[in-house]
Amino acid sequence: MKQTVLRYGGYAFLFLAVFFIITWIFFGGATEKNFEAREVVGYLAIFLSTLFVFFGLKHYRDKVNSGLMSFGQGLKLGLLIVLFPSLAFGLLNAVYVLVIDPSFVDTYYNYQVEQMKASTPVEKFAEKLKEMEDQKKMFSNPVVGSLLMFITVFAVGLIVSVISALVLKRTSKPTLN
Repeated sequence: MKQTVLRYGGYAFLFLAVFFIITWIFFGGATEKNFEAREVVGYLAIFLSTLFVFFGLKHYRDKVNSGLMSFGQGLKLGLLIVLFPSLAFGLLNAVYVLVIDPSFVDTYYNYQVEQMKASTPVEKFAEKLKEMEDQKKMFSNPVVGSLLMFITVFAVGLIVSVISALVLKRTSKPTLN
């Protein structure tokens, strides 16, 4: 089980790291023009990296565990694998906001305020602005931001792990007719 976790977790970690670098190259720094695109690409990267859970479970069931795997085994294995891309996303977030673009939180906050001005009724604007300021304070702490990114990937990975464990579970060997 350990080898499967390290292999497929490592693949997911590397996938996210490469995806991050490619995204940074193509979308560059934080500008108002690419926030939506970067968000879509980010969620796509999260989802694609968690697909390594499915492949890891299938490999474990078919190649390591003689074609058998209970739901519990699959869920445990899936959650262990998904720790890798979760950690990668959290670490990459920290590197990004601390080293690559330290002004990201301010730039994104200003962008969101402008978006909110255009779409929020005047009477609700002050209340919404206060909420955003609180969120900005929270995300200004790189530890909190990275932890939230870790949790985001882990939550998606939990869903993928449950579905994969259900789809791939096999408690008895298939019989040949």
